[in-house]
Amino acid sequence: MLKLKHKKSYKLVLFLGVSLIILALITLFALNLSLIIKSLNEVEGIWGIVIILSIRISLLSGMTIFTFNRWFQQEEQFISDIPHLFGIFLLVLTVGKVFDLFWDLTYFRFDDEFVLLLLKIRYFIIILTFIPLMYLSIIMFLYSLSLRESFKKLNNENFKDRITITLLSIITIIEMLAIIMAPNVFILGRILPFIIIPSLLVIAYIFYFAYKHQRLTQVHPLILSIGFLIYMISSILRPVVQAIFGETPRGLAYYLIVAETIDLIVFIVIFFGLYMKATYSKD
Repeated sequence: MLKLKHKKSYKLVLFLGVSLIILALITLFALNLSLIIKSLNEVEGIWGIVIILSIRISLLSGMTIFTFNRWFQQEEQFISDIPHLFGIFLLVLTVGKVFDLFWDLTYFRFDDEFVLLLLKIRYFIIILTFIPLMYLSIIMFLYSLSLRESFKKLNNENFKDRITITLLSIITIIEMLAIIMAPNVFILGRILPFIIIPSLLVIAYIFYFAYKHQRLTQVHPLILSIGFLIYMISSILRPVVQAIFGETPRGLAYYLIVAETIDLIVFIVIFFGLYMKATYSKD
């Protein structure tokens, strides 16, 4: 496992990185302020979207701070620690939700080429969001293999780290290439489920596996498994819910309010999984 050797330097890099991201997002909103104001005045239900997304962003920001604080309070910090991986996951997810807010406030305001560019950026953020938890999933998968006699070589930490990075890199590159090569919004929309659904399924299973084998005592793996399973189900049902509300601006607004409210509840469940610690019997 990779140990963090310079905590103060890491905190500084993290602070500067977050500051630059915030500055970039503020600039993005400022440059399109006239379009945003126009949407706020004209689109029915838009304020509901702003409110629910603002609540989600606030919740995710609080969860991010909580997980990083838990990690920094440890006597030693390792890159593969659960609080650190979840901290990165939640941080990138928060950035994604702010980008979603911009997208929702400027919907129907740009031409097709710029919309495609914005969607590709959003999908790249989604891929980056899942990297920390996919990293954890690969580690747990290799651990399960190492329990077998024929895979004892995986008990070597350096070898296991190389395999983990290689597998994660291959998955990430394939997903990013698929996004880059998508020629239009229609095909891009068909790619997303093949990225999100398998990732959430693997993550939900890995946390269940960890609970079954009494691993990851810093969190409650069973609650996390349930949370990500519900998250996956809500992602699968999103197209159905969207079809019910329709493609009109008002219908899309109400759909987003419902979808974001469901995800808000899901992440409250996930937060409880992060906050609580599993208590395993010693039998």
